[in-house]
Amino acid sequence: MACAAAAAGWDVHVAAPAGDAVDRITHAQITVHDTRLYRSVASPFDELSSLFALIRLCRRIQPSLIHAVAPKAAVLGGLTARALGIPAVIMKGGLCTTDTAPGIANAMASLAIRAGICASVSKRAILVVQNAEEFADLARSPRIRARTALVAGAGVNCTAFRATPEPKPPVTVVLPARMLKSKGVPEFVDAARLLRARGIDARFLLAGRIDLDNSSAVQPGEIRAWEREGLVEWLGHCDNMPLLLERCHIVCLPGHGEGLSKALAEGAAAARPIVTTDVAGCRDVVQPGVNGLLVPPRDPNSLAAALATLILDSSMRTRFGRAGRDMALARFDEQVIIPRMLSLYRLLRESEP
Repeated sequence: MACAAAAAGWDVHVAAPAGDAVDRITHAQITVHDTRLYRSVASPFDELSSLFALIRLCRRIQPSLIHAVAPKAAVLGGLTARALGIPAVIMKGGLCTTDTAPGIANAMASLAIRAGICASVSKRAILVVQNAEEFADLARSPRIRARTALVAGAGVNCTAFRATPEPKPPVTVVLPARMLKSKGVPEFVDAARLLRARGIDARFLLAGRIDLDNSSAVQPGEIRAWEREGLVEWLGHCDNMPLLLERCHIVCLPGHGEGLSKALAEGAAAARPIVTTDVAGCRDVVQPGVNGLLVPPRDPNSLAAALATLILDSSMRTRFGRAGRDMALARFDEQVIIPRMLSLYRLLRESEP
């Protein structure tokens, strides 16, 4: 989105911690500010320190618009915009780990994030949500509802993700996500174990990095043990997702909740059938029986049954893949999403006092 805004003529600045993601956009017409932000829940002092750092930065560069993306950044960026009277697009961008993890502390953190986002919404801000459940959760009051827009994710490059014929057997199933329990990685492995016991011939790939900063992280030793058992192959982080999906037959994400799963939208764009869970942000990419199958969350047996259905039925995979590609072009393509976001930018700019 930052690159698209720059291409549209905006002078774009990005405030984020240093890292690979930031490194990938420094070649564009974008100024990057290394800003101390914490992905996980930090102490109140650290969060206030981040907020004041953003306020100082925005006072210095005087932006005409702030686009705050991801749960904690939505709070900090939104509060910065409100404090300084700057128009803002506030995008929660999916579930926090605290939304799906048990415990009173996580529940309180989730409530704090929702309250902070709602407090950020003013007459000069638009709250962007990615699915109906997120809308219902955040836009409870008429004031918030009137300033809320539903946008289906961050957009997928449907030119890069092409509809290609299936590769040769064996049928290959990929879970493309960070190695987190909240992404359903353990259930995926359990389903692979069940299918192996049934004698169903398939490969099961895990494609994503280990994220030890996340409380839901799968430990490296667990992954190595699964590989030794012959259940899955772990590819680590993959830079070329279009190529990976061309080499797979089925995309599976048994997550516990998303904003709108970009990995599943990419799978649909690549004309691959989907198996995912019947939860917010996952079911939004699947029309059951049309482009994929839905299963209950945290249910390896149902997941194994759905995967077996697709593994054993090539005609169903082809039919689902075609329908998924059509859905991606209509709903998730960058050519649909980016103009929608830029129109929100223009709306806020034109409504400035």
